[in-house]
Parts: sequence; C-alpha cells; structure tokens
Amino acid sequence: MTHHISTAPKWIVSEEDIASIAEGFDLALRPSTAVPLGGAVNGVVRSMSDAREVVLRVHRLWTTVDRREGVYRVQDHLRSHGRPVPDIFVARSEHRWMWPAATASTTPCDADR
Repeated sequence: MTHHISTAPKWIVSEEDIASIAEGFDLALRPSTAVPLGGAVNGVVRSMSDAREVVLRVHRLWTTVDRREGVYRVQDHLRSHGRPVPDIFVARSEHRWMWPAATASTTPCDADR
C-alpha cells in the first residue's frame, strides 16, 4: 500500500499569474487554455500560445536564484547532449526567470517550450 503525504498546500497558479507571466515573457497565450499539471516543488501549468504549447512554472518562495540557475545549467547540459529538454524562454529582464506583478513580489517563475 502506498500513501501520499503532502508537505505543502496544493499549489494553484491563478489566471492573473498566468497573464503576468505571459506578459513578462512576451507570450500571446490563448484564453482559457491553461491546464494545471501539478508540481511537487512548484506550480506548473501548460497553456497554448499562438505559436506553440508552453509550460509555466511558479516557484515556491524559498527557491533561490542559485537553485534555479543550477537547474537551468543541468537542463542546458542535457539538451546539449541530445536529451529532450525544453528550451527556457528569456524574459524581458534578460533573465530566464521573472517576478510576475500579479503574484507576491517574492514569487519567481519561468517558462519553457
């Protein structure tokens, strides 16, 4: 028998978060296409833009910039060796993450395709 023990409240990415993230990454998302994908460490939502499917992640407050950059380095390494890892978008800030206006000012997020 397997038991799932949740250590954190269910992570919900709001429509306001999605709109703010899309704006920060210059994405034109189609209305009402967001599908929650869950996420053990962060909120994950799949949505459709005019050009492609995108995945948005809203990280927990304690997720540091160093941790995110470390994850990106691992993803870049795997991608460069032919693994199917999605490209990470670059936000207007020229970082691969941003602080969406609609969320708490300390909630980082990122997006990939």
